Amino acid sequence: MKKLLMVLAAFSLFANVAFAVNTDKVAEGVCKCLEEPHNQARKTMELMNKAQASGDMSQIMAMQDEIMAVTNAATRCFDDLAKKYPEIDKSEKLQEEVMAKAEDKCPNPAKMKK
Repeated sequence: MKKLLMVLAAFSLFANVAFAVNTDKVAEGVCKCLEEPHNQARKTMELMNKAQASGDMSQIMAMQDEIMAVTNAATRCFDDLAKKYPEIDKSEKLQEEVMAKAEDKCPNPAKMKK
């Protein structure tokens, strides 16, 4: 019985190591999901600067449909990641680790200093 418990404990430890989530790989997936929203943020910031200088906000208003399409695509991408990596979807600690790595790999242009 003692040997069985030791084998089960060893298997459990092995399973946790063998099936550990590669958070770097998931962070790369997050960056892919964020690629278009980040591009959109850059374009929007450029247009905002131009609009503030000229007082013409019409271009920004015209971008609303494009912004919604990019947002919807990013949401679908994140949903697919959650399905592909359910263990991360269930763990706030892993989510925080992945997002910290993603922030390093592909920082949000809206948070970057000019």
